[in-house]
Amino acid sequence: SPDGRPQLLVIESDQTVCRVLEAHGRDRFRFHFAESLSDRILARQWGEAIERPLVSLIEIPDTRLETFARLSQFRRSIPEMSTVLTVCYDCDYQLAADRLHELSERVVFRPFEAEPVILTLLGLSGTKANTVTGGTNG
Repeated sequence: SPDGRPQLLVIESDQTVCRVLEAHGRDRFRFHFAESLSDRILARQWGEAIERPLVSLIEIPDTRLETFARLSQFRRSIPEMSTVLTVCYDCDYQLAADRLHELSERVVFRPFEAEPVILTLLGLSGTKANTVTGGTNG
């Protein structure tokens, strides 16, 4: 990236979550937001997509097979990208846990605190957190 901040793709339907993440990470990431994984795939197909992000934070709204198929397709389109999934902890998650872990580097349960998630994303992007925050990669 021209300014040294890595590109972070956030696929999240809750605008409050987007605002909080951006407030915590604006000095550490360049954010690109999409409301759904389907929107992002369509954008890539039509050539409107941004540069390839190194890391993404993707909301998984349900554990239907179609959701996993879209996520798998998206992961194959940018194989070098690390992915953190956000999910609600429920019985459906229990049934889908292995599949979610196959399709991501980390799974974060909702609701979550922004700062630990930002630090996790920094670590996955290869960015040294201590150069920005004074802390260490967690």
